[in-house]
Amino acid sequence: MDTEQDRDPVPPEEPARSEASARRGWPRRALQGALAFGVYLIGSLAIWGGSALAHLSTDYIPRQDSPDSDFFRWAFAWTPWALTHGRSPLFSDVVFAPTGASLTWVTISPGPALAAWPITKAFGPLAAYNVLVLLAPPLAAWAAYLLCRRLTDRFLPSLAAGFIYGFSSYMAIQFNHPNMALVFPIPLAIYLFVRRLEGSIRPIPFVVGVTAMMLALWSISIELFATATVFGGIALVIALVLAGQDRARLVRATLLVGIGYVAVAAVVFVPYLLPTLQHAPEGLMHNPERRYNDLWRFVLPRDRQLVGGDALLSYASRHADASSGGTTFLGVGLIAMVVGFAITERRRKETWALVSFVVISAVLSLGPTLYVAGEERLTLPGAIVNHLPLLQQALPGRFIAYANLALAVIGALWLARAHGRFAWVRWAIVVIGVALLIPTIASPPWHVPDTTPAFFADGAWTSQLAPDEIVLVIPDKNGQEMAWQAEADFGFRLPNGYVGATPQGIEESRIMRGLSKRNGPVPHPNTLSNWLTERGVSAIVMSEAARKRFEEVVSSIGFVPVYEGNGVSVWRRF
Repeated sequence: MDTEQDRDPVPPEEPARSEASARRGWPRRALQGALAFGVYLIGSLAIWGGSALAHLSTDYIPRQDSPDSDFFRWAFAWTPWALTHGRSPLFSDVVFAPTGASLTWVTISPGPALAAWPITKAFGPLAAYNVLVLLAPPLAAWAAYLLCRRLTDRFLPSLAAGFIYGFSSYMAIQFNHPNMALVFPIPLAIYLFVRRLEGSIRPIPFVVGVTAMMLALWSISIELFATATVFGGIALVIALVLAGQDRARLVRATLLVGIGYVAVAAVVFVPYLLPTLQHAPEGLMHNPERRYNDLWRFVLPRDRQLVGGDALLSYASRHADASSGGTTFLGVGLIAMVVGFAITERRRKETWALVSFVVISAVLSLGPTLYVAGEERLTLPGAIVNHLPLLQQALPGRFIAYANLALAVIGALWLARAHGRFAWVRWAIVVIGVALLIPTIASPPWHVPDTTPAFFADGAWTSQLAPDEIVLVIPDKNGQEMAWQAEADFGFRLPNGYVGATPQGIEESRIMRGLSKRNGPVPHPNTLSNWLTERGVSAIVMSEAARKRFEEVVSSIGFVPVYEGNGVSVWRRF
């Protein structure tokens, strides 16, 4: 037989609040909520912003070890530009010209792009990108705080829990993928679900709120929407198994969530979901053999941390595969927290629900195969993910975000129940666990200055390029052509583009994905000449850094420089 303690997530000495007391305490909780967001925002600005806060329009906040940041600068400018010019954001002819390409499988993140539109218009797409990146951790942390505050009715434990979720290693590594860092709708949806279970929100407002959160997720990332659905289903199955007499109430709330999904489908099915399924990439966009996180990564970081940096990094280099991701890093502090929670709260049913969810999420984040110190050991359940619609393109390491949210709830509950003279031990473990998550921010690779030539940034391109002309841009490094086109307000078209995976219907080639891939070969003159003719390219713009590598091949196919200055040279064929 279940005891009252087994059923009640709140300790006997902390009874659930009545509606009347909740209304009376609203001003205090609102002030505390505002204080919590302020603390998280200051933490984000201090850890990741630093001196670059004074240069949001000219410096990248995130680390620069991939072309993805340049793409997101383009994406955050694209949606507002498309809408104001009567175009569909889901199809673009400013890249992969002259035919253009579907963007339904491209992470253009229309929701964040529209939210940051005023910043983009006033200060440029780089400033908008940086602001969204810096807001991602405090928004996620604050959403987790609201959830944990609802579960515990305690301020400080919930404040600490927000740091576990919003300031995780997953978050820091996803900074150059803001579509994956803006995860705040997930805990907000769960917060609404908890309120519906306790009866503090009526069905219609609940359905409206959950639908809004799901639409927000869809507008940020289809992958986030899909993974949230899958992991929400996993959590629901665990809850139903352990719910006991609360199972009927849980089912009723879940049926209301189903209405939310119907509403989402009605809104996005025809304009978005149907084209997405029709234009799905053939095969996997990522090599499945590289889609893993080494088991050691749970305790050994990929990057230098503020606490134990060199020592941990040195140990990690010897025991964890260097090519494996770092999103799954939890650190010994948070792992000790889970163990302590499981031991001290073992008599409660929700303890095993939360611990089970953490374990399942962690296992799935390892990918289809278990690797230990770089050695393949056995096949994991994550192999099933490769066959699920909308999830087959997801990177397993990103699944750890759901484990992080469960860890935040565990931390809040464990601290809220800390009583007696040894309560400080729990606080010490959680504080150490959070401290171990903070990365060392060094420039480079963080806070790297933008290198957009003045030719694009200051508008000099308007005197050399015709409106909508198809122009091959050869930048310093791959992907920069996207950012430079956005800075020029899409005044010219690109015959290629970097949008992550090459869209369906576009022939895969190095030229299509960009020429300036580090240490990549220069294309053969005949190959380049034929490709330029097929795409209708009438001008080539080379950055000064790229000219040394590409000047000879461009000259050999009949192009001559007609303009030099502002960091570039313009070439035309006569």
